[in-house]
Amino acid sequence: CTASSTTACMLNGRFRVTVRFRNGFDNNNVDSNANVKSVSGFANPSFETAFFYFNNESNIEMLIKILDQGNTNGQGQPTIAVLFGSATPLRVELTMFDTLKGATRVYTSNFNAMAGATDFTAFVK
Repeated sequence: CTASSTTACMLNGRFRVTVRFRNGFDNNNVDSNANVKSVSGFANPSFETAFFYFNNESNIEMLIKILDQGNTNGQGQPTIAVLFGSATPLRVELTMFDTLKGATRVYTSNFNAMAGATDFTAFVK
């Protein structure tokens, strides 16, 4: 993973995380990249947090957390959890790519329906 102004590298660089949003008040496809808000003190080997903003660095629009804390899926495999929440009515698309396993998860919200989720079995460890 290579971090940039629009890409967060999480959990020791294993996950490439991007957020896109619809820069308009409708339900059409997302068309703009969100920016990563620089933070410190929110990372350790077991969990990590990233913030994204759209137009103003002081206005956080989305928070993403990754947790590697002993969850398992239905097959008993250890998993990594994804938790996120948005604070915008705009249509948002969160894409997470596991650079180790090649798996991708995409979470999408519709216009005027702020989204959040806890996915305890998002990725196999």
